[in-house]
Amino acid sequence: MNESYDVALDAVTAKLAAEADGLESAACDYARVVLWFEHDTYDQLILARVLAHFAESQTPAVLEMVTTDRYPGIDRFLGLGQLPPEALRALRETRTPVTDVQLDLGRRVWAALRAPEPGALQVLVQDGCAALPYMAGAVRRHLMELPGMVDGLSLTERLILEILRDGARTAGQVFHELMMVREPLPWLGDTMFLHILRSMMHADKPVFDVESGESGWAHWALAINDTGLDVLAGRCDFLSLMPPERWLGGIPIRAGEPCWRWDAVASQPVSG
Repeated sequence: MNESYDVALDAVTAKLAAEADGLESAACDYARVVLWFEHDTYDQLILARVLAHFAESQTPAVLEMVTTDRYPGIDRFLGLGQLPPEALRALRETRTPVTDVQLDLGRRVWAALRAPEPGALQVLVQDGCAALPYMAGAVRRHLMELPGMVDGLSLTERLILEILRDGARTAGQVFHELMMVREPLPWLGDTMFLHILRSMMHADKPVFDVESGESGWAHWALAINDTGLDVLAGRCDFLSLMPPERWLGGIPIRAGEPCWRWDAVASQPVSG
């Protein structure tokens, strides 16, 4: 974690421990708990973690949920942070009781996310996860971060290169276009985006050129190079360029080793 996001390990460990303690004591500390989660992968997979906890331990006397993928007047809904206080008050009135079926589904999703292979996640996508209406889409988007069959790129990596193929950009401009235009289910924060960008830069042969300067990462000047164009065209597999190891949940992705990939045509993971 500290290597990925430039955050002190002690601080991260303490924060995660405090959050885990809060979740553990929620049923005793509060008569009512309302879970607020958006439709994107980041939120829905955290929701699975929270539901899994309550499925396996004591639940609050009242456990309710607010979850949505839209709000009137907002064309591209990214999340609850876009909403003014009066909209949040209105959404609060849409809360519904969390059911045993939802708790069990959260438990199944959380277990599948930690597995070293994606079969159980694909089953959940195919089943539709009807009890949690945004979960199947979030899990499918998660699986699309597996290396692609043709180019070895995750969907996020591919979208970054496609943006740069259309013209040089600053890193901040790439992030904005990714979130506001290209990404089918926006889920990244800027720190997570920066980590992906840096990982692409640290391949043995980077796929874009960088002029970093001294003005902060958002001002880095990025331009796709010939290697990046070859990867996008399927003439070169990104994993052959030896990018750093990464993990997708419990699934390791290591250059030079067979790994699970995403078959976009069949819309399913395949063993590499």
